[in-house]
Amino acid sequence: HRLWYTPMRVLSGGKYCCPAVPAATVPTREGPILLRDSYVKMQGPNYAFAKQVQRWRMLLARSRGHTTSSNVGPMTLTRSVLHSTFIGAGVKGATHFGLEPFHAATSSSLLAALLVHDLSSETSAANPRVPLASPVLLFSENALHVGSWHAAFKTDSYTAVCALTYAGAEAKPFV
Repeated sequence: HRLWYTPMRVLSGGKYCCPAVPAATVPTREGPILLRDSYVKMQGPNYAFAKQVQRWRMLLARSRGHTTSSNVGPMTLTRSVLHSTFIGAGVKGATHFGLEPFHAATSSSLLAALLVHDLSSETSAANPRVPLASPVLLFSENALHVGSWHAAFKTDSYTAVCALTYAGAEAKPFV
C-alpha cells in the first residue's frame, strides 16, 4: 500500500480507502462464494435498482429454461461516463489503483464475443442445462471486472480518490 492510504482513511473518518471485505458469503457445495459490494453511490438509486431488476429477470428466465447472457462489462470510457467530469476523472484516475478502463469499442467487441459464446456454448453458465453451485455464478463466469473485484479497497471508498488523483496528475504540469 502507498503511504498515504491509511492517513487518507483516517482523515476522512473512514470514508476513503476502506479495506475491501466481503459484503456477503453464499455457501455452496463447492465452498463459499464471496460477494463484493461494487455499488458506487454516485450512480444513484435508480441505476442500482435497474441493475438489480435486470439480475432478477435473468435468474427467473434461466430458472424457466431460457438461455440467458448477463456478462459484467469492464469499466469503460463511454460518452455517458465522460459526460460527468467527476465520474470521468474517477474512471481515468482508476489507473492509480491498477485498474485500466477500456475504450468503448474494445468493451463492445469483448461483450459481443461473450454474447456469442453464451448463446452457442453448451458449457456456458448461460445455458440453463448447466448446473451452477449458486445462481450468482451466472453473473461472474465471464465477468470483465478489470481487477476491481480484487482491489484492496471497497469500490465506493476509492472512486473519489481516483478522481482527485487524476485531477492532481492533470494539474501537475501547471504547478
